[in-house]
Amino acid sequence: MLKLLLAKLGISSVSWGQKTVDKRIALFRIFFGAVLAYFFAELAFTGKGVHHYVDPIYLFRYPGLDWIPVLPDHLLMSVIYGGFAASVLFAIGAFFRYSAALLSVCFIYTFLLDISYWNNHYYFYALVSLVFVFSNAGNSLSVDHLLNPSNSKPNRGWELWLFRFIVGVVFFYGGISKISNPDWLNNGSVSAIFTGSFNRLGIELSAEAFQKITWFVSVFGLVFDLLVPFALISSKPWVRLIAFVCFIPFNLANAFLLRIGTFPFALLGSLALYIHPCWAKKCKLSAKSEVHSNLPKFTKTIISAFVIWQLIFPLRHWLIEGNMFWTSEGKLYGWFMMSGSLQVASQDMYLTEYSNEGEVITTHHVDLKNFLGTEQMRTLGHWPFLTPEFARFMKTEAELAGMQNVKVTADILVSRNRRKARHMVSPKLDLAALKRNPWTHDPWILLYAEEGY
Repeated sequence: MLKLLLAKLGISSVSWGQKTVDKRIALFRIFFGAVLAYFFAELAFTGKGVHHYVDPIYLFRYPGLDWIPVLPDHLLMSVIYGGFAASVLFAIGAFFRYSAALLSVCFIYTFLLDISYWNNHYYFYALVSLVFVFSNAGNSLSVDHLLNPSNSKPNRGWELWLFRFIVGVVFFYGGISKISNPDWLNNGSVSAIFTGSFNRLGIELSAEAFQKITWFVSVFGLVFDLLVPFALISSKPWVRLIAFVCFIPFNLANAFLLRIGTFPFALLGSLALYIHPCWAKKCKLSAKSEVHSNLPKFTKTIISAFVIWQLIFPLRHWLIEGNMFWTSEGKLYGWFMMSGSLQVASQDMYLTEYSNEGEVITTHHVDLKNFLGTEQMRTLGHWPFLTPEFARFMKTEAELAGMQNVKVTADILVSRNRRKARHMVSPKLDLAALKRNPWTHDPWILLYAEEGY
């Protein structure tokens, strides 16, 4: 059954072992390199890098990855500048093997520094940058090929299909997440998102018109995400053409209406991967393939493991109690597109010192701005399972200041999609004493009892 499905999609063991110079991959490389060049340029030349990673005293580390060192300020900024230089070299195909590796290392390191800036868009960039390291995407439309064409190695069939797989997973699992999101199905997510976007752009609509538009976006977004990965690789050129026609305005609208950064432009660049073989040959983007069916076993194993992981791991939240769109448990390394708005209505943290007899000696209100940047402060509300780690940091700071028997509590109210603000964690709990289990629901994270949450 699986072989039949793959054959229908034009994927076979032989196609994965094909060797050819495929300029479609090179075109995607140029777009992707330009996107990451813009990303690093913002961090390096606008002060965002300093604001994000240098100014805050505390960074929220990814669970299980806190062993990754936080470099001194000057070295950290060197990584960012290095990422910018590498992305430019990568885009033009200069020293490709080295620039691709440096770009991947710089981006992934920056990405993993602070969960406050988690975005599944950046996770997509991290995965794509890794695949590029092992590809031969610098073999055409590149400085390397121009200077030394005899050293250019052909692309392997798995390169094209693995890039397509990653793009397809983003959309299809984005559609799956919409199906499992009560607020998407009742139009709550889109309404919340578009309310903010329309207010920002000064667009005024009647309640009826707003309702119709948001319902159309809800339905179209769901259907588009589920179908477009398959439409783009259809053997029928007219199906691909329809997918292309829908794909371009869809991403342009996301870019200018929703202001979700560079991601829509990276996806527009990925369209190069889906140019039909017939069109590609007419445009001299690919040549006749030389077939090599004997893909090395090690390569097959690595690719298979990567594919299986991407198919299974993003669904782990189904095994965790509660709704992931409220608790954020199981959200990391998944594809939860446009799930709605999560706003921190208020947040206060307190350090309380007790006597040996358990009596309150003093209580101090923590000015979070002294320790956290704007995005880090939002993290306390958006990612409740991270609050214990920060609470332990604050307890250590209090003890260094001479306090003893310290308990850390927080009164944090969060609103999801314009609902009444609720506590994610009880304000009575000593946060510093809490432990987290990443594979099950933490009972100290309060579930949203109303409206499906």
